[in-house]
Amino acid sequence: MATRKSLLLKQLQVAILCFSSVYCGWREGLTIQEIIAEQRRRSVSANPAERLAAALLIPNLLRERLRSLPDCEIGELLEHEVCSNLSVLA
Repeated sequence: MATRKSLLLKQLQVAILCFSSVYCGWREGLTIQEIIAEQRRRSVSANPAERLAAALLIPNLLRERLRSLPDCEIGELLEHEVCSNLSVLA
């Protein structure tokens, strides 16, 4: 059991390291809407490493970007991302 946990922990560390190095250049040129779309795409991926990125790495990037936005831009982003997905008949 301890060996399995240590193996999983090592795999997780390797995956985070790999994705961190890949995302360093990737994340600079994307808009917040593109980052959200990328997170949605990766969260349903068959690849566990992609889902890991969607669960752990991309939210931190979004948090950093959202902190730099003024309230009015956050409101516009919410309107675009949330309201556009609501249905009148839902």
